[in-house]
Amino acid sequence: MPYEAMPLVLTPEKAHKILDELFKVDTMFSDYQPACGELCGYCELCLNRKRAIVSNLWSLNSLAFEVWKDDDLVGIIYFKDIVPGVDAMGELTFWDKELRGKAGIINQVVDTIAFGDILNLHRLTVHVPVKMKSLVRFLERKLGFQIEGTKREAMRWGGEWIDMVILGRVK
Repeated sequence: MPYEAMPLVLTPEKAHKILDELFKVDTMFSDYQPACGELCGYCELCLNRKRAIVSNLWSLNSLAFEVWKDDDLVGIIYFKDIVPGVDAMGELTFWDKELRGKAGIINQVVDTIAFGDILNLHRLTVHVPVKMKSLVRFLERKLGFQIEGTKREAMRWGGEWIDMVILGRVK
């Protein structure tokens, strides 16, 4: 069965599933909101990390899509900092950390939502840690993004300041 994407509709169960999955993944804001060593999910450190995840995903100018395969929620694709008709930041997370086979569903969401009638963006921007060279290649080769530059020491990850590759795709 191919991947399917639909607007993210939060139920309590789905919110817990997404938070639990994102909590386990080393995200770009993990250093800003560290969890405890056991990733218990319930101590004050872990709860603060979950709050950071929620505020990052569900802000006023964002739109999220859940990605399913074989009745399993496998990831999310979301747009934030949306300026309709102009630009947005795109982000994606898949629980298995694997992009192989997912270009079709990602392109479908980008083409129909970001560049289609819903957001009607002129461009879509993505920031990727320089360490994630395979993701940069994937975005270029499979999704049509182009490298536009580097934002030096733009974020902390793994206890150090790292550069971010800025990629863009124009309608």
